[in-house]
Amino acid sequence: MRMLKRCRCLLIVGSVVLAAVLYVNLTDNNAVVLAGTKSEGSAKQGKVSSNIDDTEAVLKTKYKNHDKPEPDDRGLNQANDFAEDLSGLFHRPITNNKDLTDILYISISNSKGTTDKKISQKIHRETKPAKKTYTAETQSNVDKSKTSQNQMQPESGVMSGKKSVQPIDVVPQHINVNSVQSTASSLRKSKPNSLISKDNSRVSIKRVETRQEKTNSADAKFKDNPSTDPMKAAEHHLRSKRYEPTWDSIDSRPLPAWFDEAKFGIFIHWGVFSVPSYINEWFWWAWQGPTPNPAAVEFMKQNYPQGFTYPDFANMFTTEFFDPNQWAELFQDSGAKYIVLTSKHHEGFTNWPSNVSWNWNSMDVGPRRDLVGELANAIRNKTTIKFGLYHSLFEWFNPKYVNDKKANFKTTDFVSGKTMPELYEIVNQYKPDIVWSDGDFGPDVYWNSTEFLAWLYNDSPVKDSVVTNDRWGTGIRCHHGGYYSCSDKYNPGKLQNHKWENCMTIDRHSWGYRRDAKVTDYLTIEELLSTLASTISCGGNMLMNVGPTKDGIIAPIFQERLRQMGSWLKVNGEAVYSSKPWRSQNDSLTDGIWYTAKDKTVYAFVLSWPKTNQISLGFPLANDKSNVMMLGLEDNLKWSYLNIEKSDGVRITLPTLPPDKLPCKWAWVLKLTGFD
Repeated sequence: MRMLKRCRCLLIVGSVVLAAVLYVNLTDNNAVVLAGTKSEGSAKQGKVSSNIDDTEAVLKTKYKNHDKPEPDDRGLNQANDFAEDLSGLFHRPITNNKDLTDILYISISNSKGTTDKKISQKIHRETKPAKKTYTAETQSNVDKSKTSQNQMQPESGVMSGKKSVQPIDVVPQHINVNSVQSTASSLRKSKPNSLISKDNSRVSIKRVETRQEKTNSADAKFKDNPSTDPMKAAEHHLRSKRYEPTWDSIDSRPLPAWFDEAKFGIFIHWGVFSVPSYINEWFWWAWQGPTPNPAAVEFMKQNYPQGFTYPDFANMFTTEFFDPNQWAELFQDSGAKYIVLTSKHHEGFTNWPSNVSWNWNSMDVGPRRDLVGELANAIRNKTTIKFGLYHSLFEWFNPKYVNDKKANFKTTDFVSGKTMPELYEIVNQYKPDIVWSDGDFGPDVYWNSTEFLAWLYNDSPVKDSVVTNDRWGTGIRCHHGGYYSCSDKYNPGKLQNHKWENCMTIDRHSWGYRRDAKVTDYLTIEELLSTLASTISCGGNMLMNVGPTKDGIIAPIFQERLRQMGSWLKVNGEAVYSSKPWRSQNDSLTDGIWYTAKDKTVYAFVLSWPKTNQISLGFPLANDKSNVMMLGLEDNLKWSYLNIEKSDGVRITLPTLPPDKLPCKWAWVLKLTGFD
């Protein structure tokens, strides 16, 4: 009998050790196996301890797709930080481009040294794209499809003997993987870092420490008392909270602080529409939409042969002069703190080699380059600028979108086969700091917006730093999402209770480049600075757009405006970056005065120089210790009270200087200290 008991113990120990080292490659589901339970000492003693004090989860990840890299340190750190939902066992799940299936085996022993119960808990988690994954068979089918061309409206023609190029809408054959119900909810009820077995014997779980926690002791200490610093508290909230796919939960995420501090960014509209460069970036729609623009129709009739189609423009999108390093240098000189590049506009052409836009992307046709990847690398290697991507949810003439729309958005073929795979691609591959969504024509439930945003905030490689806007479905703008963009060129002129952005363009009539634009069609630097001042005074950011040419050139007039902004910000950036709205946004006595504040300092933006060299400000309340300076000058300026009661503002005398001695040529900023 004693021998049988000893053998039984050895079998138990063997099974525990085997569970710790065995991982299973679930070929149908791109599986990730988490093998659990190693108990130091129990194997040596030939018996199972009643308390597993050093239980760790061992993660082994296998990527099936041939184009996926091996997991890096960040991926392993994420794995070590898996699933905070499990009450301290792990923190959050590892992120993969495609579906992963996670299996966690936990062996629990009772105090008698025999196995009381073995919990074999399968935790299945589908990472995005939701309900979809790629397989080797799918990739083969997609490769075959590259040789064929699915018809996309309008039909293609031939020009100069060249074979016409058609966008191919490939819908991969995905495998749906059924979710397995986990007991996470019951585990949440247990105390942190522990599990309770059926007979209430406690099993301690040693949490796997992340590399960040090991190397950042100050941050680790802060976690015990996050309320000591509001900024750190918000950052801690970003790292620790998991968001549900509901707007209430999504809207509760604090906006990463860097975005509000940045204030000024550059928008870049670039695509096949840069080839005709006529009317605006909606040229295809103007030409062949439901109500064609006569000017667009006549333009095509006069300049292109019969049978020429919009996809034929793609071969002319050459970008031969595109130098991403030069662009990066220009954007840095502009003073911008972030950029947003068009990854795909409503025409559907992707500026990266998308897996779901065969023959209608910048690698297969036209540039033969990864435009997104090249600029992302240049921005990150040459500048301190944040890199963002614009992405259109819908496509004008994609047959699957057209069919979904006809079905009143009850079908989701376009979303599941095109839009969502693209979004996961650009996030996982390029790790943008901003996901700027647009083309949100259709209900948010059709676009699966909250599911994507929950993944973006919880599990994506940019979950702690990424910023999003509000264009995620019909009726969502100005109500839900990250910051609000509401409408193009949105500038309310008064303080808003939610962070917002004024996306505007230097060309008054187009976001894309126009060959026939007149010089008067472009905003002057004075107009741009006026827009910047009014925007940031009311709590917004300004995203200023330029439209490069089909050759990859940023036109000289755009370059001039960008460098003018940069020279002005070198002098006056103190009043812009990291500033906050003051108690009054503009002045009550003098037009063209806008205010910002930082700590106890108030900044007054003077958009035009007064003829009398004196300016009256109604809102700043002075005292005997008040002081006035002009940014860029060293000497204090003279000021006086407007009345004897000292209650109605101040009159400031500006310096009498020749133009070449002034700190800047346009818009001057007064620095007010000691004012109420």
